Amino acid sequence: MRAALSALAILSIFASSGASALDYYRGKTVNLVVGFAAGGGMDVPTRLFARYLGKHLHGATVVVRNMPGAGGMIALNNLYSRADRDGTSILFDSWAPVNAIVGAEGIKFDYRKFTLITGLKTGPYVMFARKDLLPGGLQDPADLTKVKSLIYGGQQPFVPLDLHGRMALTLLGVEYKYVRGYMGAVAIRMAIEKGETNITTHALQGYRAGVEPVMVRDGVVVPLWHFPSRDAQGSYHNNPLTPEIPSFVEVLRRVKPGQQSGIEWEAFELLSTLYGTVSNMIWGPPDMNPEAADEMRQAFLAATTDAESIAEQHKLFGFNYAPVADAETRKTIDVLENVEPKLKDFYREFVK
Repeated sequence: MRAALSALAILSIFASSGASALDYYRGKTVNLVVGFAAGGGMDVPTRLFARYLGKHLHGATVVVRNMPGAGGMIALNNLYSRADRDGTSILFDSWAPVNAIVGAEGIKFDYRKFTLITGLKTGPYVMFARKDLLPGGLQDPADLTKVKSLIYGGQQPFVPLDLHGRMALTLLGVEYKYVRGYMGAVAIRMAIEKGETNITTHALQGYRAGVEPVMVRDGVVVPLWHFPSRDAQGSYHNNPLTPEIPSFVEVLRRVKPGQQSGIEWEAFELLSTLYGTVSNMIWGPPDMNPEAADEMRQAFLAATTDAESIAEQHKLFGFNYAPVADAETRKTIDVLENVEPKLKDFYREFVK
């Protein structure tokens, strides 16, 4: 509610200051790009926001364009170097800053040079596994340490979901095999149903929409934990959106009481800082037309705080995406400038 009121206040400031007359996009077609396959945890909210963006971007037609590959990096590279600067292409991004920290192969963009439309905060990530990993069924997340044949299904090593899930298993001291290359959440869920893999991580929206209604209901998988929020003082807090699922930090403290130190823990804390503040970014290309950028910001804020949009988000996900203040979002992006060399080295080895 606070986030919604803040966004409405921002909108009122735009209106009272006489900013954009909301005519720039009239008659234009806007490509809202998502760097993942159709039907996944990123695609579903993208299509929802596309409808409401079309409602608030006066006179424009908004089209969703899927551009999957390399954990979203193909879409980022395309926006950075090939998209028109007129604002007719923007990207709904899952925000994978570790690829920038490690200088991932194939990265051809600089997060700092994109035109920031807005940052959004969503629900936590949820890790889940096949129930039949142990005789009688996996009942307690702590029992994961007894499993000898874990196969983690993921997309790419620097994708936030994979980083969180693999980091959790590493901190718990659990042996696992990492199978990457799946093109989105739907493909991973199919692999788990077939038994090709047996554990993974989803964003809450993907978990609520694609896992809970069928795979949890039918007893195929069980939730293990959610990844909690971390405040400015470094304390972890269970997310109120997942009261039925314990936090990873709770499980870790129970299983490995002395594990909250060392380079692996520091790397996990950096992940918690980066993703605990901003979960998603809406980017425009570098040097985007300023008039287009102003109007797009207003329209996207309106699309996320629209009463019908919020109601639909709650129906699909059980929560709504909250706009993050521009200053806070930029501060989070700036964290990338000051990552300690030892953490860079750790991440390079981890994603390798």
